[in-house]
Amino acid sequence: MISSINAIADHGLPAYSAAKSGLYGFMKSIANSMGESGIRVNTISLGTVPHSKDNIEETPYFIGKLEKIEKSDIPKFLLLTLFEPFLYFIGENFSMHFVDASFAAIMIALLPIVNPIALHIFNKDKLGWNLLFGAVISVIGIVIMSINPSGELKISWQGTLLLLLAVVSGSGYGVILSRLINKYSPITITTTQNIIGIFYFLPCFLIFDYDSLSTVVWTKEAISSLVLLAIFCSAGAFMLYSYSAKILSVIKVSIFTNAIPIVTIIVAIFLGQETFSISKVLGIVIVVLGLLLSQFGFKKRKKS
Repeated sequence: MISSINAIADHGLPAYSAAKSGLYGFMKSIANSMGESGIRVNTISLGTVPHSKDNIEETPYFIGKLEKIEKSDIPKFLLLTLFEPFLYFIGENFSMHFVDASFAAIMIALLPIVNPIALHIFNKDKLGWNLLFGAVISVIGIVIMSINPSGELKISWQGTLLLLLAVVSGSGYGVILSRLINKYSPITITTTQNIIGIFYFLPCFLIFDYDSLSTVVWTKEAISSLVLLAIFCSAGAFMLYSYSAKILSVIKVSIFTNAIPIVTIIVAIFLGQETFSISKVLGIVIVVLGLLLSQFGFKKRKKS
């Protein structure tokens, strides 16, 4: 039977000590009666286990709890939200007025290559060659999936600049996130950036797009789509990204953005909006290969 040192000495937990003391006495009486039959009964009284606060905080948890933001970290949160979602979404969404979805997918796929380099430059993160190699492989897979049968791409300098803005902003987000993720919980980071995001996006909406609000038809489908976007594609996605980064590191998690087109294609096929093709299957296989290479890489054989 496993008991506790609290059974024989109170360490500030009277109710717990009383319960363990009762267990200790009960097992002692059983040991006396069973001993007559040659059966030995033992109780192990475990002591306290020393630990530090830092060790507890290193243990990843899912969403955690809301924490108070330190004043010194407010500029970091402002910059974090400026990079993403604000500038990233502006660059990605407005670029679609000038380029097609295929070219946009290829440009955004460069993020897992740029992000590790930015983390290495600004945060001195270790830059493994398997990360870059895996990212390059996944980009090749994205290109194969994205190119239409005719091989044509709609490209313009305006759209290219906007997509470069999205890529640079996404990298900036990764750099700042890596400085906050070990200090704050995923729910604290996500909630704070969403609140700050209101003050970034709302003025732009009121100035540039307020008139279009009157033309919106608020159907059940429109409202449900808006709710799903807010919960899953915004809050949920950022929270899961932060949680994953807390476990694996931002530099490893960033490459998984190239898995988004795979999920998009699979969902579109189930919804009847896409069909399977050799290029899509080949592209998916190559992207997955790139993801695996980035996470595990190759082990060098030791010379005998």
